[in-house]
Amino acid sequence: MIADASPLIILSKMNKLSLLKELFSHVNIPEQVRDEVLFDNKPGSIAIKRAIQEGWIHVINCDRNPVYGLGKGEEAALYLAKKRGEKFLTDDKSAIQIAKVLNVPAVRTSSVIILAVSKKLIIKNEAIAIIDAMIKVGQYIGSLDYSRIRKVIDDIPP
Repeated sequence: MIADASPLIILSKMNKLSLLKELFSHVNIPEQVRDEVLFDNKPGSIAIKRAIQEGWIHVINCDRNPVYGLGKGEEAALYLAKKRGEKFLTDDKSAIQIAKVLNVPAVRTSSVIILAVSKKLIIKNEAIAIIDAMIKVGQYIGSLDYSRIRKVIDDIPP
């Protein structure tokens, strides 16, 4: 799994960054993403820094000039996911569209939450609360997507 900044920041804000470790054992990020998330006083930066120090978030060198019109972090993460044949964790709509064209499997933060419910790492009510909190802290989830996410969570067997 190669992640860009937004899922790391969102999950950190929710105190749920550890779900990535529990679900995937480790996450790779390019240096560009590390630089985006480790600013002083940036929400979630302490948890992300700790995860890097603990070694389950790995920082990978990526000398890549943007060619897709994405931000530096998204560009580098997408490039590494393609190059290494890994999934790409992002919430950036343009990055997801480009990933589809490049045949790189893209995973959203909401999908991580759904997977956590299906693996019994969190309960359904907690998942809904996390999704709602994500929206409150600035994550855009349209009403149709929100309804779909709720239905998928509700349909997961107990």
